[in-house]
Amino acid sequence: GIHGSVLPDGRVLHYAYPFQAPFASIGMLWNPQTGAFQAAPATNNLFCGGHAFLPDGTLVVMGGTDQNSPPMGNPWGHKEIRHFNYQTSSWTYVGNTVKGRWYPTSTALPDGRVLITGGFDEAGVLNNQHEIYDPVNGSQLLPTSADLPLPLYPWMHVLPNAKVFDAACAPIADVTRT
Repeated sequence: GIHGSVLPDGRVLHYAYPFQAPFASIGMLWNPQTGAFQAAPATNNLFCGGHAFLPDGTLVVMGGTDQNSPPMGNPWGHKEIRHFNYQTSSWTYVGNTVKGRWYPTSTALPDGRVLITGGFDEAGVLNNQHEIYDPVNGSQLLPTSADLPLPLYPWMHVLPNAKVFDAACAPIADVTRT
């Protein structure tokens, strides 16, 4: 798989680009203790989405490749948000981001929310508007004062003071107070 996440129980979830219909990511769980593999198919294309863990160990994936993206030019990001429950090994659709996201970064914040930055939107345009995903209240755009052009998959890090820093470009607003 292209994307991989080590789950709280030690298994590794991989998923990749779907090369045939239905247009859903091919997911696979690997247990390094036993060497066993288990299918974990998604119901949409998670390829090139941003992923982070929620405090309870749930993996959340924001966006991915829209199945209607043009064959040439910038890919379009879709808006779907999926949770992967490692205890049931299943995916659940939980809502949408406000903007489409292809190659975003999802950064887990200390308060349990997730900062979503960068990526191409649903029209294949670099997305300078950032969002906060709250597992209880869904996703919302940050104020326009937080808009900042960032590259695809920006290198975002939470500092000890709970501010978020982009290691490649510039610091952004303290979003953990919103």
